[in-house]
Order: sequence, then C-alpha cells, then structure tokens
Amino acid sequence: MTFMPWEDRYKLGVGPMDAQHRGLVDAMNKVHDSVSAGATGADLLRMVDSLAALTQRHFASEEAYMQSIQFADLEQHRTIHGLLMRQLTEHRERIAKTGKPDPKLFSFLKLWLQSHICGIDAKYARAKIPAANSI
Repeated sequence: MTFMPWEDRYKLGVGPMDAQHRGLVDAMNKVHDSVSAGATGADLLRMVDSLAALTQRHFASEEAYMQSIQFADLEQHRTIHGLLMRQLTEHRERIAKTGKPDPKLFSFLKLWLQSHICGIDAKYARAKIPAANSI
C-alpha cells in the first residue's frame, strides 16, 4: 500500500509545479517503502539526500514562478521553504548519525506535502499574471 497516494486535490493547475509535486510525493513514497523494507545507513541517507535535492530544486523553481507572476507573498513563501528545508536537514542529520530515521520523519513529510500544496501553494495557483500594460 502506498504511504501517500497522489490525489487530484494536489493539482494546482500549474503544469510544472504539479509535475514537481508529484515527483516529490513519489520520492517520499520511495523512501518510505525502502524504510519499510529495512533500508538503513548509507542507502537510506542517499535516498533522503535525493529527496532533499529534489525539494531544493522544486523550491527554486516555485519561487521563480512566483516571481514571474509577481506573487505578493513570495517572501513569506521563501521563509516557509527555508524552514521546511531546515527541518528536513535535521531529519537527515539524525539518519547520518544513527542510520535510522526519526519515527516522526514520515508524518512530517506527509503533513508538509499535504498542507503545503493544498494550502500555501494553492494561493499562488490562484494568482493571476499581471497585464503587460500595468507593469
């Protein structure tokens, strides 16, 4: 059974962001499946590093998109991205030290993805590109 199945409610209607969000969900599920199968140590660390790199690229892409549409809450969104990356880094550091994830890792990832996509990201999805003559 998939830990966090992709659902239509995660679609924002912004093609590149939807594809990246789906990739993040898939990567999280891969990490979860591997831990469930007994992955620890260096193998687990590589998967979490891959998820973190994918997340960082997504955040950069998302922020560039928000800038392109002159999204008013861009700086707040950047701050949230920074917080999420710090939390993910803390989980990664635990794995580096112990070879095992904190039991809260997957609840953090699932809550983060669901609330971030459906809440915060939905705000920029509703924003409109300003008319060329109003810039």
